[in-house]
Amino acid sequence: MSTREKRQMRAGLGLEYFDGYWRYTIHDAIQTQQTKRDIRRITRIIVDAKTGKDCGLVMVDYVKRLALHILTLEDGYHYRDALYPVLRQSVNLKPKTQPWRFCTRIPSYTNFILAVRSELEGRVVNSCLAGMTWQLNFFRKMITTRERIAKAKTEGRPDKKPLVYSAEFAPLSFTRLLVGDLSIEEMLHFYGECSVSGGDEARLMLDILFPKQLRHLVDTFWWSFITVAAIIMLSKNGNGKTNKCDCS
Repeated sequence: MSTREKRQMRAGLGLEYFDGYWRYTIHDAIQTQQTKRDIRRITRIIVDAKTGKDCGLVMVDYVKRLALHILTLEDGYHYRDALYPVLRQSVNLKPKTQPWRFCTRIPSYTNFILAVRSELEGRVVNSCLAGMTWQLNFFRKMITTRERIAKAKTEGRPDKKPLVYSAEFAPLSFTRLLVGDLSIEEMLHFYGECSVSGGDEARLMLDILFPKQLRHLVDTFWWSFITVAAIIMLSKNGNGKTNKCDCS
């Protein structure tokens, strides 16, 4: 869409909708889909059927019913002429399946990695970094390093600093790398707080340990809850009879 003065409008809170915002709305938000609000919104460019010119854009979602978020037109076009054709086509273009994003919660990264360490070790063995010894430390403060330095001073021996590769992640964002939702390159691109230091080996090791997965198997808490409830309902009651459960 061409740049126009109409895009330079100011909102009630003093925010300015400049040309970069519309480019993000049309392209970047659809490509990255970082939040649950982005993933369910669909943005389309409105085209003049007579001239073939891009003349506006519309943003809708279909969560419960058709909801219109943005409808904007170029100068020279009337909303009364575009509103009903746009809404009619939006209803007809409703997707058959709704994209939903599930939130994965891992209470302890350390315990989770220990549970899948055989898989992680296999990834390292089959990689170009096979034979190297690595130690993973998860901390908010460098408590371990401080204790090691203090012990070295107490014993009167020089402190030997190991080769350290470090990576920092925004709160709760490491889960997306751990489960293969994003690659390390995408993490660094999407989250400004994320960083990797220590050389290319650190980034390569993260790619080997936590590669991006193309497909995910979703196992939520509710499936476990339903299974437990079914077992309880099928258990024997006090009369020695078995309760039946209708799973239809």
